[in-house]
Amino acid sequence: RRGAWAAVAALALIPAVAQAGFYFGKSREATAKDLLFPSPLLEAEWLGRWLGEHAPAGRPIWVFGSEPQLYVYSGRRCATRHDFVYPLTMFPTDVEPLLAELAALRAANPSYVVYANQRMSALVGSTLGMMFRNSVREWLDTDYRLVGYVPVGRDPAPVALTPEKRADWRIPNRLYVFVRKP
Repeated sequence: RRGAWAAVAALALIPAVAQAGFYFGKSREATAKDLLFPSPLLEAEWLGRWLGEHAPAGRPIWVFGSEPQLYVYSGRRCATRHDFVYPLTMFPTDVEPLLAELAALRAANPSYVVYANQRMSALVGSTLGMMFRNSVREWLDTDYRLVGYVPVGRDPAPVALTPEKRADWRIPNRLYVFVRKP
């Protein structure tokens, strides 16, 4: 029995040994980019810290996308019960939950909103999902000001917020940061 476990452990380690340079020869950041790009792991870590420094304590934030780690890294709570938007954008079957979410967002008045313009972060799979996405964009245009965006790229270089006046929804791989208008 002990020999079987040793054989399983040895087999499990073969990929790591065979690709030791890939897993152990690069920085944590480079390995993360190689394995998971375009997932904004490093960018979300940096942006979460930024939000923690800029968003008022006790005030919620909201993320349009599937980057709930921003709530953890920032130490801020989600403005609504949806910390992922997939239920609202993929295949909603009724407009009422979408309208309820929009009303909850307006009532919660989040200090910051991050809009993940990532193809896999906010999959829109229906006409109702598109309506919700477009309603969120209209809400942002009305009640929020764009601070800038964090580019999501292959390069594991340090992350920074790039100032911007208007979101260009055609450009993917950006985490847009909006602040509530006074």
